[in-house]
Amino acid sequence: MQARITFYKINRCGLYTRSRNGTALQPKFLGTKELLADLSQWAIGKTLANTDVFKNTQNQGFNTYLADIKSSTDSTILVMWNQVPHTDAGVLSLPNNSTVGSIQQADANTIVANSIPGYPTYFWFIPSLNVFATICFSTIVNGRAAMESYIKQFMKLYSKHVVKELDQKTNTLVVKGYSKDPTDPQETVFKYPPVFSSHLYPLPQGLDVLKNKAPEIKKITKKATAEYRTKISKSLFQKALGAFKGIRRNPMASDVFTIKTEVSMTNGLTAKEVQTLYDEWTNDVGSLHSLDYGFVIDNEQFWFSHALAKWEGDLALSFTEQNSFANIGLLLSELESKKSTILSIIS
Repeated sequence: MQARITFYKINRCGLYTRSRNGTALQPKFLGTKELLADLSQWAIGKTLANTDVFKNTQNQGFNTYLADIKSSTDSTILVMWNQVPHTDAGVLSLPNNSTVGSIQQADANTIVANSIPGYPTYFWFIPSLNVFATICFSTIVNGRAAMESYIKQFMKLYSKHVVKELDQKTNTLVVKGYSKDPTDPQETVFKYPPVFSSHLYPLPQGLDVLKNKAPEIKKITKKATAEYRTKISKSLFQKALGAFKGIRRNPMASDVFTIKTEVSMTNGLTAKEVQTLYDEWTNDVGSLHSLDYGFVIDNEQFWFSHALAKWEGDLALSFTEQNSFANIGLLLSELESKKSTILSIIS
């Protein structure tokens, strides 16, 4: 089966202190390998519902759960379960041949009792390289943002390094901080939580081509398609709408819009300016996956998204999203067998 594997570099994972000159040190605890072991120990044997780390009763329909976690010597597969919005009647759908303007009613697809409707997303962590990858089979939805939010929340509330105390007034445990060993009163208790952050893993040669040819760039294109939902989406939408002074409206959260801006460059760019645009893109694309920057050089189009560490190829597996859970061990073994080939794109 065909797989598309996209790599991300882990910037920070764990609880950090700062050196006197302000540079980040190695994490005091909860580095990538320890985090995955801690998460596995916490999750294995729990019911799916009990892997909910957010406990947000107002967030029904958009929750994320941990469905599976399997490890080898230096690889771990995470499978997240991403809940989809639904009603009391079930998950709604419309026939694809419905006529716009004449639709009377949506179909309700019944949800099995005591189940969570959703879809899986797959992640491959390689702690020794401080990287992870999204694995997509029949969909382009990679679930990275939801997975990272889940990990941050787990580190904040459920890792073995959380220091909790009993609140006598409410008779509940409250988080007081984070320690290398919460059972040791001599250990320092840090008042700020561990962190997790990553960025798309760039292919140096792809970015270098653009930087070397920066003076020859004749046009820059910035494009994205998004729903009016995230902070970045709202910012892009408002800037675009600002060009049409006659429009005054409050967009709906479900509004889908496309932004495409093109700027001609008479004198080209500098290598530093290309790097600045690339840094801006890698910072924003995690929240807006369709965002891309394009450059025209000698009538040829180059895109930042094409300068990323991606592997596309065939895995000796055969499963669907529905029956993938029984095949996660096989997926891990297959990735291990092709590890040198796949990782050659970042080595």
